[in-house]
Amino acid sequence: DTHPGIVPAEQRAALLARIDAVPTRLGTADSIPLGDHSVSVVTVGQAWHWFDPATAGPEIARVLRPGGRLGLIWNTRDSSHPFVAELAAVMGPSPAEQLADSGALPELAGFNPWRRRRWARLRQMTPRQVESMVASRSRYLIAPPPEQAAILAAVRTLLATHPHTAGRERFGFPLNVTGYRADAA
Repeated sequence: DTHPGIVPAEQRAALLARIDAVPTRLGTADSIPLGDHSVSVVTVGQAWHWFDPATAGPEIARVLRPGGRLGLIWNTRDSSHPFVAELAAVMGPSPAEQLADSGALPELAGFNPWRRRRWARLRQMTPRQVESMVASRSRYLIAPPPEQAAILAAVRTLLATHPHTAGRERFGFPLNVTGYRADAA
């Protein structure tokens, strides 16, 4: 709860209350407010790297019905693209992306081995969206203000000068989508 990118506990309930299309509950990966064997699927988007698999795995297994499925998904930068590679150098490494891209998630007790699928996608972005994405990442969030300013200045320079983005209002941003699934054993 102390990481700058995490919504403070007092605001979570208020945020959930704004969602009226589906029932919501306030919980954590290692304390899910659902009954035993009450759901068929648990999905985690862009967040597994925040969980302790030793506590989250058994808790997810507890709420899954027999044969239920755990699905993880990440969108990661496709650094094989020249612009994305240069942006990655400015942004710095991402432990979350390294985990997703490695294909080496640790096995979870109570689950069959992970199955992995990966595909490419092209997201249309504006320079402002790229700046916002950079400013939402952990490295930026925990950096002191002078370092944050330097990162954004370097991103703006790259956006203004790189042949892929210079002078464009929108451009393709190559991503890798990596999904993992494990069935309850």
